[in-house]
Amino acid sequence: MDSHIEDDSTDVLPCAPAPPVDIKLFVARIPKTYEENDVRKMLEDFGKVREVAIIRDRNTSAHKGCAFVRMESISQADAAIRSLNTQCVVDTSLGAVLIKYAAGEPERLGFTSLVGEAGTNEAKLFVGSIPKTCDEEYVREIFTPFGTVLDVHILKDSSNGAHKGCCFVKMAYKEQCIYAIRSLNAKRTCDGCPRPMEVRFAETKKVASSNNNNYAPVRNVPAAHAPYSSPAVPNNLNPRQVGPWKEYISPEGKPYYYNEHTEHTQWQRPPEFDAVASAAAPPQATGPPGANLFIFHIPNEWTHADLVRTFSQFGNVISARVALDRSSGRHRGFAFVSYDSPDSAIQAITHMNGFTIMGKRLKVSLKKGEESMGMMGSYSSPSPMGHSRYNNQHPIPPPLHMPGGGGPHYGHNSGGGGAYYGNTQRFTPY
Repeated sequence: MDSHIEDDSTDVLPCAPAPPVDIKLFVARIPKTYEENDVRKMLEDFGKVREVAIIRDRNTSAHKGCAFVRMESISQADAAIRSLNTQCVVDTSLGAVLIKYAAGEPERLGFTSLVGEAGTNEAKLFVGSIPKTCDEEYVREIFTPFGTVLDVHILKDSSNGAHKGCCFVKMAYKEQCIYAIRSLNAKRTCDGCPRPMEVRFAETKKVASSNNNNYAPVRNVPAAHAPYSSPAVPNNLNPRQVGPWKEYISPEGKPYYYNEHTEHTQWQRPPEFDAVASAAAPPQATGPPGANLFIFHIPNEWTHADLVRTFSQFGNVISARVALDRSSGRHRGFAFVSYDSPDSAIQAITHMNGFTIMGKRLKVSLKKGEESMGMMGSYSSPSPMGHSRYNNQHPIPPPLHMPGGGGPHYGHNSGGGGAYYGNTQRFTPY
């Protein structure tokens, strides 16, 4: 185990003024030739790495292709996850590296399903036992000493608008929430309130208690179908969102919708989703023969923006479309891209066909009937990767649904050149 720690106590962490809270990460899909220092190099640009442990077979000590990494700060760990998880490719045969909170860490820190996915900075608190006469500014003054307050939402009775004596507070970093919880929960009593404040991470549903009948449920979700109630349903980990509405899937596979603004849950599909589905499939322009691609096995999380960001590196994209089901608006697993030049299409096929993104191995080919046109196209700069005209292109920013980004990119060239580290890379899905 590598437990090297540098003294950088003077550094100002993103979560300041909240003190840092360490967290253990699980890192998978790393080459079995990697040792602790190699893993450290992947992560230390994002923050202090306290220790690294390669996971090995108990009996043979064989490298299992994964590791545990403890970082000094949750905010730094989230920054690493945003930039590297499913995006850092050090070995194309393994696909993109996977980085997440190690099992048991969310529970240790008191995270609920509403705290946010690994890689998300902000988090929401539920605050109880506040004066029923107070406003949002009153609450902000209480929480500002612990960090950046992004939003305050006073809970009111839906029938008469009466103040319920509780609210939600969204803060910029999880550590700021932890700082507030440790400083305020059951320790501060507001004027006019019979008991101390209750400060905790917001939850998906009301926790049954004989003493909580003064509070409204944090989420108005049918108990049997609450978000995250069925971990086997991937949509609940990264729900589709249009405006204030999020789409979740019940254990029975039925979609239902939650409004973040009104905290209302319903089975009926909101019209906003229908509008997006219609807008997502406008009449598509096509390129000249040999310049139109069919892309199969695209990641379920991909949006139109992700498709364009990934394939625009190879030429001018004149149209792009992710195929959606007309009735449900759901992803169908394939897409179309058209360039203004057959050469761009050939470059895209050469470098993206067979490339693994987010666990999906892309199949990229010319549109049916144009294969012969593609063979006649010009193969400009067919040199090995690392010597093409795309080499100095700036990294493409992360997709819209991935907050943040930045930091170095890590990649692997399919020409066998091995891993490389830097601020640009040959091609960057996302």
